Amino acid sequence: MIRSGGCLLAAVWCLAGALAAQSTPPSPAEQQISFKFDHSVPGVSVPRYTIQMRGDGTGSYHAEAIGAQSPDVQTFERPLVFSSSAMKNAFEAVHFIRSSSEPCASKAKNIADTGTKTLAYRDAEGEGACTFNFSENKGAVQLTDLFQGIELTLEEGRALAFKHRFDRLGLDAEMEALVTAVADGRALELGNIAPTLRSIAGDTELIQRVRLRAGKLLDQAQAAP
Repeated sequence: MIRSGGCLLAAVWCLAGALAAQSTPPSPAEQQISFKFDHSVPGVSVPRYTIQMRGDGTGSYHAEAIGAQSPDVQTFERPLVFSSSAMKNAFEAVHFIRSSSEPCASKAKNIADTGTKTLAYRDAEGEGACTFNFSENKGAVQLTDLFQGIELTLEEGRALAFKHRFDRLGLDAEMEALVTAVADGRALELGNIAPTLRSIAGDTELIQRVRLRAGKLLDQAQAAP
């Protein structure tokens, strides 16, 4: 269930609901808001990552990844910038959590283990958090989809940057995977990998298909509200 601290959590969700109806630029109250998403799942290439989002549209990404050639854990840190649509998505999700009687963690049985997820929200008035494997709460699902979509984009961007340097023959398949994920709505916030896309699009030594796909994704990133 949602845990609260500092003040009644309902007041926090009420504030978030009001913020969801506002447009940019962020107000001083919005700028104090922060979101945090932590996902841990063993046996995958990135067994743990954390995304932080601040109300002013900035944030950070921390990941612990297992190398393909080594079992050693590598740590990655990078700053993030979120679009206004992503911020609105997050504010709306918190409003849904506030207005729903559905618990954050589902009580359904025989659910596949997709990893431990922790969502946290905080502002000047208080904070809320919940931990779950699977959720049927609309707001929690919306926030999870948002942050997982961002993580997919970041990891695809990291793979593209690596293959651009060391495995150019593998770029075509990697780029196709990202294009498909974007089309399916699974990869979000392309602006955070714009430098990588720009570098690939401008490399005349690459095959044209790869360059054109990178260019189209870059156009999408730049057109995002």
